[in-house]
Formats: sequence, structure tokens, C-alpha cells
Amino acid sequence: MRHLERENPASPVFQSGVSQPLKDRADTSQDVARLLSEYVLIRRAALSWYYFVLVGCTLGGLAIGWLAASSFRQPRAVSSPANAASGERVLLSGEIRFIDAGGMGHPDTGAVVIALPARQFPDSPVPIEGLRPWDRDSAQRQRNLEKLAENGGAWTTVDEAGEFSLVLPMQGDYWVLVISKNLARPKSVTEQPNRGIAELDLSQLSRYFERPGDLIGPQEYYWSRQRVEVSGGRIHHVFDGSSWSDLDKIR
Repeated sequence: MRHLERENPASPVFQSGVSQPLKDRADTSQDVARLLSEYVLIRRAALSWYYFVLVGCTLGGLAIGWLAASSFRQPRAVSSPANAASGERVLLSGEIRFIDAGGMGHPDTGAVVIALPARQFPDSPVPIEGLRPWDRDSAQRQRNLEKLAENGGAWTTVDEAGEFSLVLPMQGDYWVLVISKNLARPKSVTEQPNRGIAELDLSQLSRYFERPGDLIGPQEYYWSRQRVEVSGGRIHHVFDGSSWSDLDKIR
């Protein structure tokens, strides 16, 4: 008669046949938990996005580095007075005086000084109202001064010391017109055609102003071409009326 042997829980057979799979599963769960604690899980779609961002940043950094290196390799422009003057304003200043019939010298206070670029002409001549020594300040003067400025010109008057200064848009050649306030030309001159203004002067002035004869009127005037450099320019002119036998003086 066969006897059934009771299974001993402590026997190796029992341990290997029943308990061992449960232990393996527990160990596997612990391993997974340890992996999860040591690593970050990322979705595949997110990983692809991070990859493109990384590649883009790398290429962007390379491009910036290449541009920076190229800028250092390019030769720098050599500084020169012409380059420095480009677009920079320059100063034209000077002194205007007159000598009366008695031979006495005086500041030509109130005389008008106008500078105009020699190679630039307005589309239409500038009206003269408000620009003459005897004109009063007015809205018309302001409009005409604005038109002068738009065409690279400038206007001012001589102060009590006989000095003037004009700020010009850039260095270059300028025509400068000075109209005396205190000294007039003789009637024998102003009664001539074009008020005695030289034909060449009148032709040049007509490119800038309406009725240049009326702009100058009976007054003494000075019309010359001047070079104004970066360092500025200066004019010193004296109207000499001591030789006029029929001097007209406007006070």
C-alpha cells in the first residue's frame, strides 16, 4: 500500500514549484521601479521634436559664428575727411563791413548772407519775399527759407559786430550772395538795365531766385563761389562806398 507523502513547505521541491514564480515577479517589479527612478521616459513624438530643436540650434550657432568671423575678416574703411564729411554739417562764417562816403568803416549790421550749393538747383526759382535786407519777418519769409533749406541753401543776417554764421548741410562748393543793408549803389548804376547787375551774375542768380534784380535792389552786393571744407569756411568782405559821388545810404 502506497503512502502519500505530505509536502513539506520547507522542502526544495515546494519552493521551486510554487513560491519561486512569485518571487521572480516581485524582483521584476522592483527592477522596473528602479529603472523608472533612474531614467526619464519621453514619448517618441516629443523625442523627434527635441531632435529637430537640437539640430536647429546647432546650425544657428554655426551660422552666427561664420558671420562673426566674416565680419572680422572684412577690411575696414579707411577714415578720411571726405568720408567724415559725408552727411555732416559744416559752418560758413565771416565778417561783413562797409566804408561810408567819409572813409569810415562800420559793421554792415542787417546785411543778408545767402549760401546756395553750386551744383544743385531748385526745381523752380525761390521767391524773394522776406529774403531782402529791408523785408520784415513774415510767414512768407519762413516758407521761402524752408524752400531754400530743401535745396541745400541757408540764409542769415549780419549781427551788430559785423559777424555772421551759416550752418550748411555738407562740405562743398557754394555760391554766396551778400546784400548790403547800409550801402547802396549810385543811381547812375542802378538806373542801368537789370539795375546795373552784371549780366553773368544775373544769369547765375536767375537759376536760384525769382526776379534777382528786385532781390538785390539798389544795394551793394557781393556774389562769389566759395569752397567750404569740413573745417568750415570764412568770408571777409568790405563794401567800399567812399568812391561813390552820389552815394545812397539806407538807414
